[in-house]
Amino acid sequence: MKHLDSLHSLFQAHAPSLATPFSALPLESLLKSLPVTKLAFDQRDLQQEYDKWQREWTSKCRKAFDEMLAENSFVEFWGRLGKIGGEGADGGVKAADLGEDEGEGFGGNVDMKVLAKNVDLSDIEKVLKVWLIVHRIEVTRAYYSSER
Repeated sequence: MKHLDSLHSLFQAHAPSLATPFSALPLESLLKSLPVTKLAFDQRDLQQEYDKWQREWTSKCRKAFDEMLAENSFVEFWGRLGKIGGEGADGGVKAADLGEDEGEGFGGNVDMKVLAKNVDLSDIEKVLKVWLIVHRIEVTRAYYSSER
């Protein structure tokens, strides 16, 4: 199990993303590594283990990502606000309701639909991608620390 964990650490180090194909890995270097030699893996065994490792990580990351999206009402709110109608969206929110330190301080209403249209969904996607990378690192640390 120790050598398999070490091999998975090598995969983690050489696969910068979950979409990294086996062919992109430094095969010669991996085949000469201690975990591979101790496990007596050939290229076919190594590829099978990599495919298994990649499926497991994809599944874990997808589950974590789905959980994060389910908990993130911010994304859902701003993504849907521009599509809804009614007094709440079109009529705006009174600037006085924003508090003393927020808003432009000119009174009147803040049009939430205008704010929603100014939210760049690609910026939200960038934040979510960073979150996913950080979460992947945290999951990796937790996974390896729990197996020792």
